[in-house]
Parts: sequence; structure tokens; C-alpha cells
Amino acid sequence: MFSVKFALTNMKRSFMKWLIVSIVIAILSALIFLYDYILETYENKLEDIYSNMDLTASVSFTPYTSDEDRNISPDFVEEVKRTGFVKDTSYKIVYDYKTYYDNYLRNNMKLEEMDKKLIGINKPDIFNSVVDTASIDFLEGYDAEKIFSSSEAVCVLSVNVSRRLALDLGDSIKLTVMTDLYDEENFTIVPFTIVGTYSTKATDYTIYTPFEYLADQITGNGQEYRIDEVVFSLTNLKEIKELESKFIDMGLINNNSYLPGMSCSIDSTEFVRMTNEVKKIISIMTSLRLTVYAIIFFIDFAIAYMYAESKRKTLFIMRSMGTQKLNSFISVFFENTLICLLGVIVGLLIFSMFSSIHMKNIIAVIIFFTVFLTGTIASICSMLSKNILSILSVKE
Repeated sequence: MFSVKFALTNMKRSFMKWLIVSIVIAILSALIFLYDYILETYENKLEDIYSNMDLTASVSFTPYTSDEDRNISPDFVEEVKRTGFVKDTSYKIVYDYKTYYDNYLRNNMKLEEMDKKLIGINKPDIFNSVVDTASIDFLEGYDAEKIFSSSEAVCVLSVNVSRRLALDLGDSIKLTVMTDLYDEENFTIVPFTIVGTYSTKATDYTIYTPFEYLADQITGNGQEYRIDEVVFSLTNLKEIKELESKFIDMGLINNNSYLPGMSCSIDSTEFVRMTNEVKKIISIMTSLRLTVYAIIFFIDFAIAYMYAESKRKTLFIMRSMGTQKLNSFISVFFENTLICLLGVIVGLLIFSMFSSIHMKNIIAVIIFFTVFLTGTIASICSMLSKNILSILSVKE
């Protein structure tokens, strides 16, 4: 009890010294937490990229594929879905169409310069990616989400079509959909209500309609529809390389290939760039972690050793008064323990203001505390191993 009281009294006398040491300990312990916090932040960022980044795989056909071979089978789509990498699927079917106004268009414009396509899609993202959204004018009560996720008999056409045919929002239109490029007798008459228009280049006469509606109209006419493009919204991005291998096994080729056939394009440039940057930082921080810890623990040990050694005069007085070595040890050890405990608690409080405390932080604190006490014990034992006069042989 005397040793503890003596330690507390001594702390009052050297208030500024132990306060500075406590602050240094608080900073060191906070640095350990901060390093782990930064590393954890980047690890969470990487997981966030894997979980939330929008990455798509577009399956279509190379330019060298003949028109009759341009059909993605439903079985293929189901096979890709079973890989476990698909969270959503977008479809696109494309057909040529004719209207009663074709003769006028033919007389006033070269046919090869015109883009007269009827495109059925099931997701507004496809539409928004190719159309200037600022130029779209919808019929009241409609938007891209409502239109293309439905099976309504509606369409969105370019202003070139609406102006040529003197049509407006809410009007009806019938299109002759050419379901076979090589047989003009194969066609389907499809009625629509115009619920949107968009501005585009003068030669663009493209009309967009819900995929489900167009597919139903074609199959209802006893014909099979063809899928021209499928866009898979991907998940499980950690294993994206495995998906690329699966696509190769399925016979897909690069869309820049000069060969005919189905091609696949995964626009992963930004994904790879972001993940590589974060992985590089994580790798560097992980490799330096032990080195940083070792430096902090070394400084921790040195501070404990030197602060305990600064109590040489206190030990000399206690030993001169006949105090046993054990009591002298307890007095200096208790003082150092209080200082370290105070510093660590302050460091924890500072860190808890920015992040929650995890078990690995607690383990790091225990190691930090143990190292400090080890330095304290080493210093006290070194001094007590000498005789009383030798304790003061070196200046403080």
C-alpha cells in the first residue's frame, strides 16, 4: 500500500513528464488503430466495388455473321444464367419495318442511308444508353421504365418518323414488321400507340417498343422471334475471370474478331482499373503492417524503458529508506502502468470517435500494453540488480 501511495505522490510531483508520456502513448496506440482502420476501409471499398459496381456482358454477333445466323437461342441464355454470375438480363430484338409512307421516303432518300429498325427491348437502360434522354418527350403518365418493362402495345419513335407521317403523341400507327429478310411474304402487322418521341440524326427512323409485346405479336402470328442481343447484368464480380473462361467454353469469340458467330463484350476496363488500384494499396499496406507494428512497439518499449529509468532517484530514495526491492519495484511499475493505461484509454476514445472498436483492435492494444510493461519491467530489474549507489551512477 505504501508503494502505491508513494507512486501516486511521485506522479503529482512529475505531472508534466507523465502527461507528455501519456499523450505520446495515446498517439502511438491511436496510430495502430488508424492503420488498421485505413486498411479495413480499403478492404471494404474493394468489397463495395465487387457488390455494387454495374458490370455487364453484352452478347451479340460479329459484323461478319450472316443475317440468317443472327439468333441467340433461349437455351443459351438459360445456360449463362445457370453460371451464377447473372443478376439480371436485358434482351434486344431488331427487325426491319415498312409503313405506307415508304414510297415517299424511297423517292426522297437513298434506302441504304436510312436506319429503319423496330427494336424490342425489356429494360430502359438499353434505350437510355443510345438515346439522348434530354430530347425525349413522353405522353403524360409514361416514362422509359414503365414502357419497356411492360407488354403494352406502345412505342417510342424518332421525331423523323413522327414528322414524316404527321403523327403526334397518343396517335396510333401500324407497322409491317419484316420477320424474314429473304422472304417479303413473311411479315407481321403490328399496331402501336405512340407514347414518346426522341430527337436524333436525320437518317435515323428507329422505333423502340417493349420486348414482350413485339415477341408476343410475332409468335401470335405463328412465327418465331429471334434475339439479336442479350445484355447480362453481372454479379459475383470477384470471380469475373471464371466467367470469361466459361464464355470461351461456350464458343463465344471477341467482338473484334473477323470470324462469324456470337461474340461477347465485357466492358470491364473501369472495373479492372478500380479494383487493381485498391488491391495495390491493400497489398502494400498488408506487407508493411508488421513493419509498422514493429516500429510502434519498439518506440513503445523504448519509452517505457526510459521513463522507468528516469525514476532512478526515486528508487535510490526508497532503497535508502530500507524499502524492499519488491515494494520499490511495485511503486515504479504501478506508476508506469497507470501512465500506459491512461494513454491507451485516451487513444481508444479518440479512435472510437471515427470508427467502432473491433476485436483485432483490442488484441493490438493488449500487445501494445504488454510491450510497454515489458520495457518497464526490464528497466526496473536492470536498476534493482545494482547496489544502491550504482543506481545513481548515471545522470537522469
